[in-house]
Amino acid sequence: MNTAVIPETDRKISDEIREMAAPTRIPLKALKPHPKNQVLFPPKSVEFIRSLADDINRHGLQEPISVRVVDRGEYLILSGENRFKAVTLLGWDDIDAHIVDPDDELAYLISRNIGRRQTGYSGRVNIYTAYCPDFFQGKKVQNDRLVEVSKKTMIPLATLKSDLKKIRLGAGVKDITMDQLKELWSKKKLKGLRLNLSDMGNGNFLLQVTGKNTEYQWGPGTFREVVRQSAEAAQSKYFDKNFRPENMALAEKIKELRKAAGLTQFQLAQKLGYSQSYFAELEGGKWECSGTLFDDIFRICEERM
Repeated sequence: MNTAVIPETDRKISDEIREMAAPTRIPLKALKPHPKNQVLFPPKSVEFIRSLADDINRHGLQEPISVRVVDRGEYLILSGENRFKAVTLLGWDDIDAHIVDPDDELAYLISRNIGRRQTGYSGRVNIYTAYCPDFFQGKKVQNDRLVEVSKKTMIPLATLKSDLKKIRLGAGVKDITMDQLKELWSKKKLKGLRLNLSDMGNGNFLLQVTGKNTEYQWGPGTFREVVRQSAEAAQSKYFDKNFRPENMALAEKIKELRKAAGLTQFQLAQKLGYSQSYFAELEGGKWECSGTLFDDIFRICEERM
């Protein structure tokens, strides 16, 4: 029996068709905010929600929210969390919603919200941290990758290129020796810091910077290119690895729960709506885990035990 694979473009069109159809009335008690929303976008103030509630009370709900079915009778909000909060404040029992099933849920969440908010550079960095962890690694980001991210998130390509340059740009390094490079990286306070330069032949080199819970790589490229790129990263705050004890304690607990539930990082990350790479860094202690996210992890794992 052959199983048809739905192309990503067709899935996107399918979701757009669903959103053009008549919305479904869903009880508020069946809705749950997306755990990734608070990571990607700062929450709106109470005053903002009250103002939105007042506008909806006077003019009605102008646009349905978008949700995904989580389980029978339960839905995860992908777009419209502020509208959900506003109508809750108004005492509504239910709300109009479009039920969608995006192929890339995180990209859908970003694309549906990025146009509604005045998202500055620091806000976009939060988005890249969750959706594009490769922006903060040493490897070169190809233009095809930027085009893909732009199409999925609706962030303009020119903005992506400009932001990536800011993330990667250091203090303007010209020629630098390996000893000077090691001195730059030593300021990051990485445990077990090691720099390894490998000759790949034909004038190309591969440069690796490793340490505890850390591994960056540049190249293949000329000696000058890989050293300069590594030096720029060493002087960028986005390559800091601040593993705080409180992060590691909770990270170990998350790892224990996941293993006890018999889930892989990829499986648990998908259930939460996160990328596997982000979840791996969460377990590694790079990111602080919010109370809401930990509650979701505990609930999912407990159901599997």
